[in-house]
Amino acid sequence: MGVTLNSWQRWFLGGVGLALPMWAAAATMDPNLGLNQTMLRIGQTMETLFPLIVAHRPLDDKEKQSLRESVASLQLLFAQVQPHMRARSETYQISYEYMQERLRNINKTLQSADLTDARSQLYELGSICSSCHTQDSRGRTLFPGAQRSRFDDDYSYAEFNFITRNYEEALRYFDAYLRSPARKTEYEIILPLQRIITMQLQVRNDPAALVKSLRAYLSLPQHTRETREHLQGWIGGLESMAAANAAGEVDDFSALERQVNRVLAEPLRERGAMYATPQQEVERVWLRGQLYRYLSRHYKRPEMPKLLYWLALSDRAIGYNFYFSLADLYLKDCITHYAEYPYARLCYQEYEAYLEHIYTGAAGEFMPDDVRDELTRLRQALH
Repeated sequence: MGVTLNSWQRWFLGGVGLALPMWAAAATMDPNLGLNQTMLRIGQTMETLFPLIVAHRPLDDKEKQSLRESVASLQLLFAQVQPHMRARSETYQISYEYMQERLRNINKTLQSADLTDARSQLYELGSICSSCHTQDSRGRTLFPGAQRSRFDDDYSYAEFNFITRNYEEALRYFDAYLRSPARKTEYEIILPLQRIITMQLQVRNDPAALVKSLRAYLSLPQHTRETREHLQGWIGGLESMAAANAAGEVDDFSALERQVNRVLAEPLRERGAMYATPQQEVERVWLRGQLYRYLSRHYKRPEMPKLLYWLALSDRAIGYNFYFSLADLYLKDCITHYAEYPYARLCYQEYEAYLEHIYTGAAGEFMPDDVRDELTRLRQALH
């Protein structure tokens, strides 16, 4: 057995604390600004201070004050976006509401003298942005971005462009980073490849281009046996999809459900499933893109709990957004907002099974009291 993606993720989360200083100056809020102009201001905030994301050093007093001011500004900017977000699909709204929650918590953390926790929490914001942006195929428009010279390395610049929807530039600089001679850990090889899979398969739905891209990375000298085997598994999964002609657009709900039953057959049978083979991963990334596109075009309210359940099952085993769990957010939204539908109970059972798995023991003997209390509240929400 090779090292799983979740193993790399657990290693990374336990071993790295990165800074995400944002915008130093307080924003002047204009309630009449449209969505594009408000998002442009958020992008300009990221452009100004994103190069400090990977700063492995203590912040000086001026930078600490900038963090406090920037979080207050971001709270106001995201508050202005709320009317526009109400017109988007429910999964956009879930990510948006989570962003607001995180900003409120970070603002509280910033009141302390020690900013270590706040800096770690701020790094999460980029992943929340990506969880919205990768739900459609749109690229960057009004926001011009930043020059490579503003960043210390290719990887940081690629991440900035991934977060801000400039996918061509992100692909270019992830490629430059992967081909650089610098030593890389398994995580540092896998994460850029995950980003490439997300952009070319979930966002662009172009498995043929993705196979070509991934094949070019088989010869990377920094590979371990496990990372090369994982990459070969991804390629094999994509080739199987092409052979089965299973990677086209799915525009009809019944056709979408057939694909769900095929791709998610295992997690549909087994509650709380967390892991997937590399071959299964790429199919689930593709399916997630199909589910998001269906949501962005049309859906009926009775379909929504099913869609949230399927998205949660897809995301759980992939876990590419590992600073937080979209699967948890989707399952809880399914339970609390669609309690009158049968799938709400399935969402609860999936969430409960996952927590029992996490806290060991079939009956969840080691589950913390606050987690048990949350489960009780969710169970009571069901009709």
